[in-house]
Amino acid sequence: MSVLALTGPSERIGSGLIQRARARFDDWLRSRQRRKAISDISQLDDHVLRDIGISRADIQDALDGRGGSVLFERFRANDY
Repeated sequence: MSVLALTGPSERIGSGLIQRARARFDDWLRSRQRRKAISDISQLDDHVLRDIGISRADIQDALDGRGGSVLFERFRANDY
């Protein structure tokens, strides 16, 4: 009776599959965090938004690091 050993290229295939699955999960998680942040910030009233230096129309730009509000410095640093 012979035994088939799964080493070599098949290990790389499995490893690549795990890396791709992890990358997809990380992308999904970042997307979910971004949607949650947009939802939470969108619930603030206009006076609070104005106090932190953005308007309602600027929320997505601020999360992308294109806004001028210091509130979003933390997001810029982490590439959210």
